[in-house]
Amino acid sequence: MTGPLPTQLPDVPEGLSLVPLSEARSSQDRLAAQRLYSDRIGHSHVPDEAAQPDFLGSDDTLGRLAYDAFGDPAGLCRAWLEGDKLALGTPSVRPDLRGTGLRQALFLAVCQAVQGLGITQVEVDAWGDTEAERAEDARLGLIVELETPILMA
Repeated sequence: MTGPLPTQLPDVPEGLSLVPLSEARSSQDRLAAQRLYSDRIGHSHVPDEAAQPDFLGSDDTLGRLAYDAFGDPAGLCRAWLEGDKLALGTPSVRPDLRGTGLRQALFLAVCQAVQGLGITQVEVDAWGDTEAERAEDARLGLIVELETPILMA
């Protein structure tokens, strides 16, 4: 989905905290958080290399990692700058926290991280996102630019 960069502040669900991905307590936290969406349709296994900082050229100072009240990884959103566009990977959220607003909080926190950098557009991968999640993105002004059907056998 793509559209103008949202300026809304994130509303982080109670008991959760967001930190820049560059401030993850450990590489294992980064990896565990990235693997949270492996159960979603359209996603594949996340390799161990994903624990490395700035994986696949992402910018970990912009990406965000969510921790729960016990200090366990709860979600993650990776980010890339591409000219005047912010590109985001699908925000990953732990299954027990889906539907709590954490996905949108991660998304908006990354958008806030680029305020003042001249970024005007955002593009977010939506692989395996639910209708409700896409509707949430649409309420932020995003539209589907390219849809790739995921077919199941």
